Amino acid sequence: MSARVFVRGLVMAFQRIESIHDIRTVAFVDVSGSFAPVFKELIARFRVSKAVYKSESEALSGIPATQADIAFIGPFSTDHSIRKLSHCQQLRSSGYHGVIILLTEEISSFGGTSGITAAGFDHYLLDSDIDAQLEDSVNWAILNRRRKNKYTLQFDNNPDALFTVDSEGRVFDINQWGTDGSGLSPKMIVVGAVNVMELGTLDCFESLIRPLIVEGNAGKTFMNSVNEGERVFQVQCRVHDVSMIGLVATVVKTDITETMYTRSMDILINSVNLLSERDNYTAGHSSRVYHYCRLISQTMGITGDKKFIRDLYFAALLHDIGKIGVRDYILLKKGPLTDQEHEVLCSHSEKGFKILQNYQFLEGSIGLVLSHHERPDGKGYPQKLISEKIPFGASIISVADGFDAMTTTRPYRKPLKYEKALAEIRDNIGTQYDPDVANAFLSTVRRETLKEATEKSTAGLSALSNELIESLL
Repeated sequence: MSARVFVRGLVMAFQRIESIHDIRTVAFVDVSGSFAPVFKELIARFRVSKAVYKSESEALSGIPATQADIAFIGPFSTDHSIRKLSHCQQLRSSGYHGVIILLTEEISSFGGTSGITAAGFDHYLLDSDIDAQLEDSVNWAILNRRRKNKYTLQFDNNPDALFTVDSEGRVFDINQWGTDGSGLSPKMIVVGAVNVMELGTLDCFESLIRPLIVEGNAGKTFMNSVNEGERVFQVQCRVHDVSMIGLVATVVKTDITETMYTRSMDILINSVNLLSERDNYTAGHSSRVYHYCRLISQTMGITGDKKFIRDLYFAALLHDIGKIGVRDYILLKKGPLTDQEHEVLCSHSEKGFKILQNYQFLEGSIGLVLSHHERPDGKGYPQKLISEKIPFGASIISVADGFDAMTTTRPYRKPLKYEKALAEIRDNIGTQYDPDVANAFLSTVRRETLKEATEKSTAGLSALSNELIESLL
């Protein structure tokens, strides 16, 4: 077929395509120059903006920069098949998301249609029967690119980890988040037939996903939550019976750690805030204890232990939640408590433990809540633990709790002066307070510390809780 016939068919087709698809820019990559006469005549007839690149380097910089709507890569010679495939892949890697059409005399040397599309082309154009083929080829290319871009937005750019796997663990599809930490790209995993169990990004496959991939589950969707280290994930699995492949599962793995923490803490913090409607001391007290615990942990140089700090800070915010189960006449009593009333008040540690034990992410905090009134001399409650048996975090809360209780107005007494409160801690080192923790606190606390703690407590427990979750996750 002559170049003139080719151009006439191409121009007529493109006049229709331009109006339908709003094509404004077309690029041609004619590296060899053998098809230059055709490109030259073609450029002269096109109504849209166009550009011809006669080197790969020019095309790699020019096409992504101009974001041409369509790029043709020629010439038709089969001698440059590998070169054209490589050039297309480089264009895609550079961030070009437009339509790329391969100009060729046959497709077998490129591995057929699948090889062409796998290389990043959206379709191909043969030099036979141009008038009948051209418009369909370009329309198919545009349609394929739109599908691919939509797929990229929904799949590759999805913040969840997405997998398509069979019961043997073969990966048919996976997005970037699904590969996170494996050191492999999605293409390397799919093409290289890497088993999902080798990736380390879907640890629940063997116990949770594989058993679901059976014929009776085709068309069904299953939801579960799983723990992986410090994180919590929601795993949605839908089983499909796919023609030519068989049974596969599409898996959506969503990190819900922050959502779970936030929602659970909102419930718990609201409970503490409701308690403060009865006893306006509790919410502000919890905020200040949290502040003092941060001060102590920083002074002792233990903030690098992320799990310990997380457990400590959550416990500091929630250490008095058990007072929900203590009656007002005891909480707000202005005179001395009877022995029976004192016993009821002391039960708040155990009540708090029971409330919080239902929240798995607080597993490391509940022991601190239970033991924050224990003493090194064994005279604390509820278990009368002695020095080394008391959780370290509970000893930190004990000092913070004691200092704030002494420097705050209570129904039964006025606050102690700053110096008197410090003297009380100093005099009770080794009996009521852990020596290392108490000395660390005494070495860093200042009169301004009380003012800072009070000011920060005005932000409210919810704000502190959200700030804590963001800093830890």
